Amino acid sequence: MSCDAAAGRRAGGLSPLAGRLQRGTNLAPRRFPSEQSIEQFGEAMPAFVGFILGVLVTIGGAYVYDASTTGTQPPAQTSVEQRPMVNWDVVNNNWHGFTTSVRRGWNRLASSLHHAG
Repeated sequence: MSCDAAAGRRAGGLSPLAGRLQRGTNLAPRRFPSEQSIEQFGEAMPAFVGFILGVLVTIGGAYVYDASTTGTQPPAQTSVEQRPMVNWDVVNNNWHGFTTSVRRGWNRLASSLHHAG
């Protein structure tokens, strides 16, 4: 009996190719998502949500603090203790630059996919 026939017999009599698939070569079809990947995702998701929530709470806290401490005195009398924690004009400019960059990247990706397809 040849090697290929023996491999086919070990694979349940299907074919020599089926024997190779069972041995774990790259020819085996991949299943997605696997139970392991779902478990890993389930463990990572709470940490990701916690991180995002922490960032939002920090930004919100800085905004509330700045809104409550500034605006009560005229700008000429602002001391170091009463200056805002965050320069919101700079944040606005940085956010606008970031969103513009993302929009350009998205448009570039969309146009390359449109031309490729």
